[in-house]
Amino acid sequence: MSDSGVAVVVEQGASTLPVTLSPSRASDFLSCQLKFFFGAVERWRTPPTEHTALGNIVHEVAEELYKLEPAVRTRQRASELLATAWPIWAAKPEYQDMLSADSGAVIRQKAEASLDGLFALEDPTELFVDPEHVETWVEADLYGAPIRGRIDRMTVDGVWRISDYKTGRVPAPRYVEKALAGLFTYAAVLAASHPEKRLPDEVELLYLLGPKRIRRPVLRPYLLDHARRLDLTWSTINTSYDGSTWHAITGPLCKFCDFAVACPARNRNAPTPGSEASHQVLAQRGLHRSTSAVPETGRDPDLDAAEVAVSQEEPA
Repeated sequence: MSDSGVAVVVEQGASTLPVTLSPSRASDFLSCQLKFFFGAVERWRTPPTEHTALGNIVHEVAEELYKLEPAVRTRQRASELLATAWPIWAAKPEYQDMLSADSGAVIRQKAEASLDGLFALEDPTELFVDPEHVETWVEADLYGAPIRGRIDRMTVDGVWRISDYKTGRVPAPRYVEKALAGLFTYAAVLAASHPEKRLPDEVELLYLLGPKRIRRPVLRPYLLDHARRLDLTWSTINTSYDGSTWHAITGPLCKFCDFAVACPARNRNAPTPGSEASHQVLAQRGLHRSTSAVPETGRDPDLDAAEVAVSQEEPA
């Protein structure tokens, strides 16, 4: 890590490390160790946003679309799937107000625009997708790092390609490598678990509101280096946990971070992270703690809302 940041001693109490590491949690740790502590160790969850609502709904529609036979994957059918999914999501307590208010109409429009983008980027009726390769959970140990996550889609007709849908804006050039990191992690997991250690051929990000495709080949030397970096990340996570010390890295992303109010590097009056006083600060912020110690099963975006927001500050 190029910037070690500010060392922050925390109260971990009975909190435990997650048993696996997802691409987004690895990204959290590399951007700010203290953010990882709040989210992965203390299990604080941030309230849903319009960005996450849009992403979840569009991903579900795309998932259902590609489970259908190719001939019926029309643009009209995609809208029908959206119409079916919408009231289900709107009935969820955490999304009810958001999707029924004026903002709901905006999100619905963006969802339709995202589907337009999907059909602009590819013809779903011409793409062979095995239903088992849609929203697939994968896991493997990369050296010592136990990686687990969910892949949006894979295709294996001639080219073994890992695809990930994005409903945020296309990132500025300096964020592209970071946005691709999760897909290369999945490529390494698939190669490690393949009986012949075969590598996927390509990874691609499909920015539906661009619309724009970012595609890269998978090269063995790069993938091995990537896997080694993940192993080093996991080792450093364990060292931080054992020493109850996590480094807070300040920068432009802090203004989008829900944990900033409880971060001693940003707020001199912040109580010790992990303490009851810190818990109260975060609860007053509108966050809540998950009581489950099992690995998370929610969607695992590779470029979170904060990074999308920062990427909008620069020309793509």
